Amino acid sequence: MGFVVPTIAPYGSWKSPITPDVVVAKSITLGGVAISGDDVYWVESRSEAEGRNAIVHYSSDRALTDAIRRPYSARTMVHEYGGVRFCAREG
Repeated sequence: MGFVVPTIAPYGSWKSPITPDVVVAKSITLGGVAISGDDVYWVESRSEAEGRNAIVHYSSDRALTDAIRRPYSARTMVHEYGGVRFCAREG
């Protein structure tokens, strides 16, 4: 392994290879959990899918599926100030 010579740059001018786009490129935000029997549902906000909010279903047999498939999204302007996007009942 060789010796790496550091680059010195004035304060605030250093160019980082880590940009905001790299950080959020494939991020997923979780929220809105609901339980129905042995099944669990939650909302995933997916940046890679243009901000689409998918309702994900984790079943008692350990299968993981989207309850709402593309191109549909559980996001609406109605819920910007709180509230739930869905409810689960009997699977």
